[in-house]
Amino acid sequence: YEHFSSCLVQVLGLLHGKDPDSAAKVLELLLAFCSVNSLRRMLYQTVLGSSAQCSRTPVIGPHNKSPEPLIALVRWSSQPLEGSEKCSLLALELVKEIFEELLDSPGCSAAEPFIEVLLPVVLDQLQIPEHSLEELLLKKKCERTVKAINVLLVLCGDDVLKAHVAKVLTACRCASLVEYQFSFSTVDGFGSKAVDSDICKIGADVILKMLDLMSRLKHLVSNME
Repeated sequence: YEHFSSCLVQVLGLLHGKDPDSAAKVLELLLAFCSVNSLRRMLYQTVLGSSAQCSRTPVIGPHNKSPEPLIALVRWSSQPLEGSEKCSLLALELVKEIFEELLDSPGCSAAEPFIEVLLPVVLDQLQIPEHSLEELLLKKKCERTVKAINVLLVLCGDDVLKAHVAKVLTACRCASLVEYQFSFSTVDGFGSKAVDSDICKIGADVILKMLDLMSRLKHLVSNME
């Protein structure tokens, strides 16, 4: 691994200014690195180490070309549903891996400056669509919601980061999302709508993970119990 760090910086740099399909290939490679503990640790150190050099809160936007790896990941995770969903799912999965490694390492406070950037984007994935979605987009929405909740569950593994989540996540939003899942899914066995079975399974996953998240936050968020 003598030259891995320098190579990793170059690979992360490929996430900037690339189209979703190209970025997805880079993200797949980075996730493959995460399967090796020592490489995942180096990836975490490179991503948060590079990002920590920023002296102000970075701005996320469609035209943002920030050199910070974490900011690039957050940007790719929030692509429109109509676009390449694979890239968004991979980005959320990699964010989860990085923060899992963070929790296993000393100095979780290093992530605090980026929580205020990460959380609004992750919570946006929990928003209920204003209009009905066709089944393909509905499936994409559910898959992305699962990934977003997984990130929040990881953050709840640290008391400081969990407190940040509790400040911005309301019981009303959680309950509304669960109700929304039941509104189109037959997971309760009583629904009359004909919905793709895969969507039902993913919808059930959303509900179970959201209930898990609510149970972890019930002592910090009012009306969550």
